[in-house]
Amino acid sequence: MYKLRHLARIAIQGFDDMVPAVRKAFNANRDDDRLDRVFGPLPRLVILGLLVAALLLGELLGQTGALNPLAEHIHVPAFLLAVVYALLFRRYLFRSGEARPDNFPWLTASLLPPVLLMVLMDFLDRCMNGGADPLPGAPQWTALATTLDSLASSLSVAAAVAIAVAALCYSRNWGRALTALFRQLILFKVTVFVMVLLLVDIGIVGPILTGMLDGLLGLELPRWLGDLADRITHALLMGTLYLFIIGATWMAARRSFGELLSEGQADILQAVKQLADGVSAAPEPSLDTTLAAAPEDSRDNSR
Repeated sequence: MYKLRHLARIAIQGFDDMVPAVRKAFNANRDDDRLDRVFGPLPRLVILGLLVAALLLGELLGQTGALNPLAEHIHVPAFLLAVVYALLFRRYLFRSGEARPDNFPWLTASLLPPVLLMVLMDFLDRCMNGGADPLPGAPQWTALATTLDSLASSLSVAAAVAIAVAALCYSRNWGRALTALFRQLILFKVTVFVMVLLLVDIGIVGPILTGMLDGLLGLELPRWLGDLADRITHALLMGTLYLFIIGATWMAARRSFGELLSEGQADILQAVKQLADGVSAAPEPSLDTTLAAAPEDSRDNSR
């Protein structure tokens, strides 16, 4: 059984490590990144275009039913974005001959802006479809619980992209990468299904809580109080789980990046599991320290 506090701590460490990477990848000084080597001469415009294309194509495939019943179980635009990014990353990592260990921060940070926008759009869509409404028969303030629940659920988009890109990129063997991806996505989906079934559909926290309060206080509590407890519990657990997946994938990928370039293979998914299990690892230097100590690329960086 994983400890919620441990997962939250790993998530915080991962996101704290991402901040300087995003600053390096998206600022006025383009010598801080090499995005043009992956996305072409207009990398930021290309990244925006990939996001728009994934959203439009995902909507088109959803309307035509081309991916049914697969579309019922995955976020199609996120899946498309992950595949395209993985193809671009793999070309740079395994074919260009230009990849270096100090490339990880800006390379991976290029994925964050479109994923964050996709999470935001998914969250807004949930809110517009009742995901921010009060619980049935409950006061208006219970809308906060449903909103938090919707936000936690939207984080699944970023978590799924993180798993997909890591699985597809951290093996030169494309078949092995696809096998690892589908295995992890199935596990991911089953975990989410069980959590939703237990905490929302069936509701195990609410009945226990209301039963205890009723026994202690002798009061007949409103039905919506149990639903409120289930929603808050689900938001807390699933939100922490998704944030852990994102942060842990970042940390494990950065630690394994050098091994990937030298060996052509790194078991990134096993590294994420070790972080969840609390397996100790050698302390990593901060991202800024790593970048400062990395040798300068001798190639021309002009645009």
